[in-house]
Amino acid sequence: MEDDVIEYAGFWVRLWARLIDAIILSPFLIFGFIVFRNNLVITGFYWNYSIAFLTIFYEVYFFVKFGATIGKNKAHIKVIGMETDAITWWQSIIRNAPDYFLQMFNFFGGLSALHAINDFSGLNFFSLQKLLTQNRNPVFGLLTGLISLWFLADGIVFLCNKKKRSLHDIIAGTMVIKGETRISFK
Repeated sequence: MEDDVIEYAGFWVRLWARLIDAIILSPFLIFGFIVFRNNLVITGFYWNYSIAFLTIFYEVYFFVKFGATIGKNKAHIKVIGMETDAITWWQSIIRNAPDYFLQMFNFFGGLSALHAINDFSGLNFFSLQKLLTQNRNPVFGLLTGLISLWFLADGIVFLCNKKKRSLHDIIAGTMVIKGETRISFK
């Protein structure tokens, strides 16, 4: 692939694609609130963790099968390998690894915080979230802080990189470019 023919996808078009994907996945969030509305603990668990894991699996699958999520398709951008148009399962997993780790730390931190709460009576969703934050083990907060630093470094590399590749793109051997994807809604 020649650099002069490739138009790299910038920040705003990627953000637009991410927002479209969030809208597409939002019915799952609404579903959780409707189904689990009488159980505050399950609602909180569903809100914090299930949607995050769903998003990760959605991205990995769509990147491998179609080169883009539905949001990236609508924004006319796609994820490709450095040498090929398609990326492998391994590249897609590596590309999303920071998200995996962040969600794992949040998941286990949330479970440990949930275990520390003895009385759920009188709690609404927001007061439960506050209690979960207060009861979270400081180790999980530190790990989440380190992952936040990763995302900051990822953004700085993206902004300073001619090909607009983030750290996760560099590690996975991928890049995001403007172009048509393999998704067809015909």
